[in-house]
Amino acid sequence: MRTTDERTAAVLRRAEEIRNLQERRAVRRGRALTVAAFAACLLAVVGLGLAMPGIVSRFSDSTYVYAGPAASIFSERGTSGYVLIGILAFVLGVCVTLLCSILHRRSVRGKEDGDGRNR
Repeated sequence: MRTTDERTAAVLRRAEEIRNLQERRAVRRGRALTVAAFAACLLAVVGLGLAMPGIVSRFSDSTYVYAGPAASIFSERGTSGYVLIGILAFVLGVCVTLLCSILHRRSVRGKEDGDGRNR
């Protein structure tokens, strides 16, 4: 027969195991969501980048007028595609930065929890 102290210790150990299991599941779900969001952003940028020549060709004129020393991006022909790709590339950069920041924070938090200092 167990004493009351032994039963209490067993219950507390089991509660801690359940908490740890729930935390690991939450971390896995968070990582999966982060990876899925990153993959979706990357897929959107690559897909639109591949589709952009066809989209831009519908909006541009068939004749090209030499604009002098100015870059072709500043001519009136087909600038919407470049602007869209630039915006999407910026959004992808923001997503990658946030992903790296989140992963770094989790890594630091995991090291602190492993040392037992931050509990």
